[in-house]
Amino acid sequence: MNALVDWRQFSRNTDFASEQDQRLRAFQQGRLLGLRNNRYSWWTHCRELADYILPRRYKWLITPNQMNRGSPINQHILDSTGTLAARNLAAGMFSGTCSPTRKWVGLHAGHLDSTQTSPVSLWLAECERLMYLIFAESNFYTAMAVFMFDLVVFGTAVLLIYEDFDNVINCINPCFGEYYVDIDGKYRPVIFYREFTYTISQTVDEFGWENCSSMIQQFYDRRDGAGLTREVIIAHAIEPNTDPEKYGIPKHFKYRETYWEWGGATNPQSGTSSRGFLRKRGFNERAAIIGRWDLVGNDPYGRSVGMDALPDIKQLQQETRRKAQGIDKGINPPLVADVQLKNQPASLLPGGITFL
Repeated sequence: MNALVDWRQFSRNTDFASEQDQRLRAFQQGRLLGLRNNRYSWWTHCRELADYILPRRYKWLITPNQMNRGSPINQHILDSTGTLAARNLAAGMFSGTCSPTRKWVGLHAGHLDSTQTSPVSLWLAECERLMYLIFAESNFYTAMAVFMFDLVVFGTAVLLIYEDFDNVINCINPCFGEYYVDIDGKYRPVIFYREFTYTISQTVDEFGWENCSSMIQQFYDRRDGAGLTREVIIAHAIEPNTDPEKYGIPKHFKYRETYWEWGGATNPQSGTSSRGFLRKRGFNERAAIIGRWDLVGNDPYGRSVGMDALPDIKQLQQETRRKAQGIDKGINPPLVADVQLKNQPASLLPGGITFL
């Protein structure tokens, strides 16, 4: 797990951005569009995986204010064998790597560990106890279970870990279709972008009223209730802190993170005020854990066992559909009757009589 150390937030009112914020915003919006183009083939492939295995963990388009989120989403799944098999595999991986019922983290200092009686060993044992307490009291284990399920089906999974005042850490699982990843020269997935929706109320609660755009502030200040549930698209970026002087983040931070309202103007000549960020800050370590299954060359996304099993799962759905049709025809077969009976009463009930 990546520890978040020495983070710092740089507040920016999004209606009056500095020149550094404008440059960074333009750079990151351009990069997000490029990542969207590169992800297209993976995105469409994962749509099939979602249709036949895990429809609830996929987004086709990030669209605010949708009213159909509760509609059925598994119309392609007639036999759940593939989904249950993926769940069993994910559960086995979760139990084998980070089971909440057994010890899976051990701290060492040289030749000393937490099982000995020296002062250093006692300190290590206390650190382990606190770590397990944090894992148990936060949503870490729940998030890791979702992470494994995503990894099995889509081949790529992301877990965000942030500091939290109430539970020490808070974990978030973006679903496939929300995020974009890319790798550096050493094939490490260090670039993470995503788009997601927040209500007006959520945006103000997370980023603060003073850091939101005037549009969000106006909806929030109405206090009519309905405006608070209106959604906006938020863009999010975590990447190496290149050109720190150019973009205004101290160079001792290895990574930078920004949030901004998607679609805001960035050009001062556009006739509207150029907007900055909802949040802009630096990290010494990445807040995003990106897991990938099988890798080919410099592909940023992984290939999964779900992709291997997809043809069999599709065949299973077709067989189940045809089998159901055969059973239906055997139990309630199509009938042939004389044309003179077209307007006469007929009975298809057990023991019923139709006179011909």
